[in-house]
Amino acid sequence: MHTIRVNLAGGLGNQMFMYAAGRALAERTGGRLLLNPAAFRRDRMYKRVFLLDRFPVSATILPDDWSGRALDAVDCLASACPWLVPELTVIHEPVHCGESAFCAELLRMRDGRSVSLRGYWQDERYFRDCAGIIRREFAPRVIDDSTAAEYRLRIEQAPHPVAVCIRFFREVPGETSDPAMIIAAFRRAVAEHARGVPGCRYFVFTEEPGYFADPTSLGVHATVVKHGVRNEDAPTHLHLISLCRTFFIGYSSFHWWGAWLGQHPGKTVTYLHFPGRRGAEYAAAGWNFMDVG
Repeated sequence: MHTIRVNLAGGLGNQMFMYAAGRALAERTGGRLLLNPAAFRRDRMYKRVFLLDRFPVSATILPDDWSGRALDAVDCLASACPWLVPELTVIHEPVHCGESAFCAELLRMRDGRSVSLRGYWQDERYFRDCAGIIRREFAPRVIDDSTAAEYRLRIEQAPHPVAVCIRFFREVPGETSDPAMIIAAFRRAVAEHARGVPGCRYFVFTEEPGYFADPTSLGVHATVVKHGVRNEDAPTHLHLISLCRTFFIGYSSFHWWGAWLGQHPGKTVTYLHFPGRRGAEYAAAGWNFMDVG
């Protein structure tokens, strides 16, 4: 049987995008899905960890040893001299003008060749035809953390819970985004929503809760969900986001998945597009797009 190998990296959101693209490709071609977590050993800056094993994923996880790391060399050889490794196709996520571009090749593949995927694949189109499978495999696990359980109860008891998901990227070297500008854009979006849909309860999900010490900093009274400071907390934190009914998100793969996994029949999602971030193609089907540039 041919294999679909996904070379993982990044935080949970990116791992989920990578897995979803590979899972859908394996489903379409009848291949065996392999997950290679070797890159996490080299992540000394962000210290991300492999987290997909917290979900009932349908894949074989390769060992984190020399054999997994040696696959980088195999991919380099197959990319540079494909005639030397004819049984393997390495597909790199295309980049255009510094931005990820859609790779239609992934949707056309049907020939049963072994494939190695290299990229983040942050686009719902890669797995839209397998959305039911992806939702089932990323279904939340039982929350056994008392703090998270308390937040879950507050969200579930709210008549209309709204997730306001704000990422500032301050941990990224060279990041120049303006936190005040980001907060102001979300404040405008939330204020407009509050005027049109009264009676909502707002929950802020962010890696920088200090910006929201004032519970009215977004123009409405909001609860900052202070859970999820460790990498290992990410799956539970993601579940808390998904419990909401309405979502306002910026560019964040983690927040993207929290909104996408939401199951409320009246769900609405608004993607706030900031300068220098992914455009309308980043939003999933049916989401609203708001350009705040």
